Amino acid sequence: MSSLELKKYIDYIAKDKGDGDIFYTHSTSKTIRMGCLDGKVFLEEVSSKETSGYGVRIFKEGRTGFSFGNKTDEESVLQTIDYAEQASQLGEPLAVELPRNEGKQEESAKSERDLNEILETISEIFLSKGVKKFEATAGIETSFWQLVNTAGTDVTSSESGYSVVVMPVVSGEGENANYWFSVTNDPQTLDLNEIVLRSLNRAYSSLDGKSMSFKGLPVVFDSLEWAELLGFLLDSFGGKNVERQKSYFSGKVGQRVLSKHLSLKLENSHPKVLGKYFFDHEGVSVKPAFLLKDGTFVEPYYGLAAAAEFGKEPTGVGHRFSFRTQPNDVPFICHVQVQGLPSLDSLDKYLLVTSLKGIHSGLNAVSGAFSIGADGTLVSGAERVPLSGITLSGNIWDVLNNIIAATPEEEAVPSSTWLVSPLVALDGITVTG
Repeated sequence: MSSLELKKYIDYIAKDKGDGDIFYTHSTSKTIRMGCLDGKVFLEEVSSKETSGYGVRIFKEGRTGFSFGNKTDEESVLQTIDYAEQASQLGEPLAVELPRNEGKQEESAKSERDLNEILETISEIFLSKGVKKFEATAGIETSFWQLVNTAGTDVTSSESGYSVVVMPVVSGEGENANYWFSVTNDPQTLDLNEIVLRSLNRAYSSLDGKSMSFKGLPVVFDSLEWAELLGFLLDSFGGKNVERQKSYFSGKVGQRVLSKHLSLKLENSHPKVLGKYFFDHEGVSVKPAFLLKDGTFVEPYYGLAAAAEFGKEPTGVGHRFSFRTQPNDVPFICHVQVQGLPSLDSLDKYLLVTSLKGIHSGLNAVSGAFSIGADGTLVSGAERVPLSGITLSGNIWDVLNNIIAATPEEEAVPSSTWLVSPLVALDGITVTG
């Protein structure tokens, strides 16, 4: 489906169906995975994939209907539009106002690199360090999406990037595995030695770990675990939850709720993030905005439907994970800013968490109460004591009022939301074995 074809179908919707939009996506990817057992490297899998399709939303008399398809002949597209119109008869009325925007957001690969060469180099590094059991994956993906609506929006986005994931299995009295990864649009800058080293440090961190209890010990979550934790909590800043009294932040706009050293800012781009997000998947402009500023709750974020329901301006968080789904209210980039605190290096002792277990079942994002499993390392100067089978408990909102140190450098971790943050040390978490 070209831009011209999308416009044709949008005109058809505007003439006979009401208001609506069409979201079209096309992506290609290639992935190679290699493994190693007993020091023998072998090819596990080579896969290539190409997907495309479109989602249609119809807004008729305030009600929303959705349907999707991947057949682009005229009869199939018109049928999908009809299905969306039929579905709109079942929805609750909601005065969604479609945005009008035009523009492009592009992030092309800055260089090329052979995937086999990347994996061969990673294998050589692991073997040179005596690691005889590991798995490594390298891939490249190119994606394109276009959004056209009856208000006049025509936004396109394209992105190309490389990814590398490594997972070593290290041995002591037993075995332990962990992983690290990197995503970039310039594969020539990949520091494969650093990726391997980071994965090994994480794997060794809890190898043959002890189960211990601590009181008053600062806790630091490694980047992947910190991103997992904050990603789970980010929904608490969503307008739907805040307005419906289902969030810790309900009724607290303008109040200081967390550490005065902590700010959370939604961004549309960042030097450490692959891709730029000047428009969301509903055509709304993504403008930088603070959710939290120096510990004070500034405002929630709203997608189009939530903004219409509560009489607010949309933030630009309409995020479609596939053409098969309607937009969810999910920020594209969340930048965690920590200021006015000493460096992590200033701490005599802390627990570095390199694995979390049971966040979704063990953390209540409304009350803040949590009890979750973890593995990691007790860092005491130059000494490293592996820990495993420990439990972290407390109240996460109280803990986020007690940030005591942070690294000067930031790392970016992609998930449903890109999280850009330093590592931070948190006080007030009970550690039991």
